[in-house]
Amino acid sequence: MTTDAHAMGIHELKAFLVSSDVLTFKGLIRSYMQKITGMSVSQLTRLIGKFRRTSHVRVCPYRWHCLPTKYTREDQLLLAEVDDAHERISGKSTAAIFKREYELFSKEEFKRLSNISVAHLYRLRQSSFYRNHTLSPSRRPGDPTVSIQNGAVPTPRVNPVTCEWTPSIKGIGMARKGSIT
Repeated sequence: MTTDAHAMGIHELKAFLVSSDVLTFKGLIRSYMQKITGMSVSQLTRLIGKFRRTSHVRVCPYRWHCLPTKYTREDQLLLAEVDDAHERISGKSTAAIFKREYELFSKEEFKRLSNISVAHLYRLRQSSFYRNHTLSPSRRPGDPTVSIQNGAVPTPRVNPVTCEWTPSIKGIGMARKGSIT
């Protein structure tokens, strides 16, 4: 990248070379300019060509190549609001809610989110902005909070449908232990 100091050095070098009639040594000049500026050969060739066309070289700031963001901060806040209202249901159900809100109820704030993919929805849920604006699972209203640090043991939830000896088969095989059916 050239700076104004480098550009001034190039002009001084050109003035010196014009007065001393050494312009025939192009390779020597290029290698000197490459050493002074710290540029590669291709960068220097491009800048020399630009100088020949426009008779000046300006420093251009680097522009990052970024994809445009499709979903705004307002969309992420809307996602957080819907997730808090529905206790963060699955991504497919949340996408269906967005689609229904826009198409059935004609709410314009759901326009961009109505076509969101489930993968992008989960990606938005992982962002720090979303996590800072939604209720965390430990602060969700209605959830029991148990402090394991204080020695409290959480009580396990009992599912009445599953058998004690067949936890993977639900509602089937209600026979007693040891009986053959």
